[in-house]
Amino acid sequence: MSAVAAQVGFSEAVELGVSDSVFYSHFWFPDIVRQDSPTFHADMWGLFENNRFSNAEIFRGGAKTTVARLYMSKRVAYGLSHTILFVGPNRDPHASSSVAWLMRQVEYNTEWAQAFGLKKGAKWTPTNCEIIHEKFDYPIRVMAIGITGAVRGINIDGHRPDLIIVDDPCDEENTATPEQRTKIAALFFAAIKESLVPVSEDPTAAMILLQTPLDEEDLSAMCSKSSEFASMRVGILTDEDERIAESAWPARWSKEEILAEKKAAIERNQLSIWMREKMCLIVARETSSFRPEWLIYWEVLPIAAKYVMAIDPAPILSEKARMTGQITDLQAVMVKCYWRGHEYVVEYYTARDEDPDQLVINMNRMLRKYPILRCGVEGVAYQRTLKWFIEREIQKGNMKAVYIVELPAIGSKHTRIIQAHTGVASNGMFHIHTSHTEFLEQWTKFPNTKLKDLLDVSAMCNATISPAMAGMITPDDYANVDETDIPALDWDRAAP
Repeated sequence: MSAVAAQVGFSEAVELGVSDSVFYSHFWFPDIVRQDSPTFHADMWGLFENNRFSNAEIFRGGAKTTVARLYMSKRVAYGLSHTILFVGPNRDPHASSSVAWLMRQVEYNTEWAQAFGLKKGAKWTPTNCEIIHEKFDYPIRVMAIGITGAVRGINIDGHRPDLIIVDDPCDEENTATPEQRTKIAALFFAAIKESLVPVSEDPTAAMILLQTPLDEEDLSAMCSKSSEFASMRVGILTDEDERIAESAWPARWSKEEILAEKKAAIERNQLSIWMREKMCLIVARETSSFRPEWLIYWEVLPIAAKYVMAIDPAPILSEKARMTGQITDLQAVMVKCYWRGHEYVVEYYTARDEDPDQLVINMNRMLRKYPILRCGVEGVAYQRTLKWFIEREIQKGNMKAVYIVELPAIGSKHTRIIQAHTGVASNGMFHIHTSHTEFLEQWTKFPNTKLKDLLDVSAMCNATISPAMAGMITPDDYANVDETDIPALDWDRAAP
């Protein structure tokens, strides 16, 4: 219990809990709400209490079931609900465990039960219990059921449910095929949703779906697209970009812990599972342009490889833009090497709002580390100015000399990325290092990601190097050219 909560009396806590649900949770259930609540928990309460139909996509471990139970307890405590239906997956005891939790609070959380006048009723099982609200002098019925159970036409003693909580109804089994997803959706929208009491009878009636998404066509995805449902999605990181992201629940997990877990998932080749469970983002193989198994991991680079560098710059922000909190795009610099048609991502770095002087310092480090032959920069807009700045720094002797190639502007980055990687990677000729986790993440999610800077700068490296330098054309190719159709040169011991 917080210091503020410890100074509040029971009667005052009852009044404060009406408008502050996070306070209600910490004051009455300190053994359950043991850590500071994250901001998204307050957002969940606001979603539930202000909408008739709510859909919350919360990462695994985000305490969505706990918040749902607390919301159910508040509806019971303040006499807002008469009939509650808690729905879980299939015939799993998941839903009944939530009802059993509420029963234990009535029996053993005596401060909460006595403050609100709650006691045990005639029916007292985890699937069907009755709670007597002494202050309002009526029973409250709470039922638990699986989504594939008898969910159609729920009516208890002439009352339809005024609160329906559907908690993680989808699992790997009942969402595996389109037919199963269609069946679950039909049960949800045609049976469970239609069991909710109409607004004319109870304006405060609510239905909540809580789900960690499993498929881009599952129940939570359908509700997210529905205008009837108010939806929210919360990942364990506040942004896909690791550099600006923070832990969504810092009191429970640090950013470093989360990134270490993500790195371990990448090493196990389970990034898509981690993104689904922890970021609520579906990375479907069917919608991704590239496959992780196409990538080959290098340990030692070939000796005779040819090295090039490319820059995908982003303009720096003005002081005014920084003051208003604007965020610029990522700037990416990459070194790749080529050997006999194989491509190797050697090293890269990304940065936001980087000063050109700092870019030159980082480029100079790479130029002195690798035998880079060329550096590619697009010749449009800010890129052209940056090219001029780099060439001037070379002339001044502030960085190692390298040939700067001005790349032509291209209309579609998506097309350039696809053309640069599909053929070589699908034939097992594209190599990255195990430490290249950012590249692997963009590779796995493309095109369903807002971050594709590393893929684009990799494609720019391909545009920088010539086919002969890349090892795609060898001296033997020139020696074996068929010249039979070429007419002989007519000359008589003179210069042609």
